[in-house]
Amino acid sequence: MEIMMFDQKLRNMLQRYGLRATTQRMVILDYLMSHKTHPTAEMIHADLQSISLATIYNTLEKLVYTGLVIVIDSNDDKRHFDYYGEPH
Repeated sequence: MEIMMFDQKLRNMLQRYGLRATTQRMVILDYLMSHKTHPTAEMIHADLQSISLATIYNTLEKLVYTGLVIVIDSNDDKRHFDYYGEPH
């Protein structure tokens, strides 16, 4: 029951921001919500190998565009991402 409610929360959130709630978007958003390490697209792909790297990049770009996710500046010249809904 709790998982279904969380899935519905993710669906509603994506739809509120004008995005279709695809499985890949929900999985990537859930990943960012549960990982506070500011991962790169490559780090996300290493953990979510069933989703192509291209899909991860495209999804991250859409999530950044809507404001659900932000890009974190870093010293390693890579783009790091963070769910913007909760400060930490």
